[in-house]
Amino acid sequence: MESRFGKSIGITKVKHLKLGDVAYKDVYFVRYKVIALRFIFIYYKNENGLLMNSFKFDENFEEEF
Repeated sequence: MESRFGKSIGITKVKHLKLGDVAYKDVYFVRYKVIALRFIFIYYKNENGLLMNSFKFDENFEEEF
């Protein structure tokens, strides 16, 4: 990532959502020298604990306002 966007200059957790006790969503902003990216993690909880169900990143952080 650093070769494409520059050095990371900060991480901010902006959202933690729960879907009952079954799933969780965490959203982070990672600021780089030339761009800010939104990272979205979705976790699913089964009888063994939390599993990462999906992960993505994009530059659409305006959707968080």
